[in-house]
Amino acid sequence: MPVRSLPVMPPDLASADLALVPIQAQAWTKAVHAARLTPMPLAERWQGLWESLILPQAPELDRDFLEALMACGCSIAQQVERDMTMAAWPYHNAAHIQDTLLLSAHLLAAWEQGDLASEASFWRAPDWSACDAGLLLLACLVHDWGHDGSPVASSPTLEALACARLDVCWTNWTAAPAERWHGAGQVIRQVVLATQASAVHALHDQYGPRSDAHQRPQTVPMQHWLSLLMTEADVGASLLPHAGLWLTQCVQQEWHLWAAEMPLARAMPVTDLVALRRRFLTHVRLSSFCARRIGLQHLLQQGLAFS
Repeated sequence: MPVRSLPVMPPDLASADLALVPIQAQAWTKAVHAARLTPMPLAERWQGLWESLILPQAPELDRDFLEALMACGCSIAQQVERDMTMAAWPYHNAAHIQDTLLLSAHLLAAWEQGDLASEASFWRAPDWSACDAGLLLLACLVHDWGHDGSPVASSPTLEALACARLDVCWTNWTAAPAERWHGAGQVIRQVVLATQASAVHALHDQYGPRSDAHQRPQTVPMQHWLSLLMTEADVGASLLPHAGLWLTQCVQQEWHLWAAEMPLARAMPVTDLVALRRRFLTHVRLSSFCARRIGLQHLLQQGLAFS
């Protein structure tokens, strides 16, 4: 594999983004830029999020199980960072995993607060729980593990490969009760598979906001709810006005590198930067009240208006 260097986000993009994003997006925008400018080990980021978001909310009966999940996640984070740093793809790297974790943390905080009367057109969220929130973080951690840089249309099994890597770790870390551990692994697997391009639109079409506010949609099943949040966290950083355009350039570079290293590759998808940015924005789906609460929908509409 050719030696590649990871791109570094220009520091001036932080102030440029903060001047344009809505107030509800300011906190996570600052967090994403800070993580890019002063990187920390992925395992350290993982543990910090777990200790601030998950363990303080853990019921005593679940604490041993959640601590086992945290330990397993720390081990996985080290492997994910090692593998993705060695691959050094311009977009699908450990920094993208950190972006996704940070966005998921803010979506989880919105979920814990509950929906408001003004959000009656959105499907109801299931009750927040520390265990389910932890499973979402684990799904974010592994969702692009082993990504080979190829355009999504060219590799429909990338998410399945990430799940296969997870399965190996999951088996080695089996915690009591075994049935619960196995069930947790299955949930993570399904949430990761929901990030496949072919699955995202179907999921959001099923659970998108309804125009008839007098007939409140029902509660989303937990696994589907976690999948909605996962797909929203996955694209959140790319919705930023300036950092998002820079990340689109990283995707563009990644596809060119992939095509150069794969002589038998199929025809490349759209690679003109403006067209690629527009294509990304038109394919984004945001359906949870959490995405609206933290400003993702505002940024998507803003991006479409100016792309």
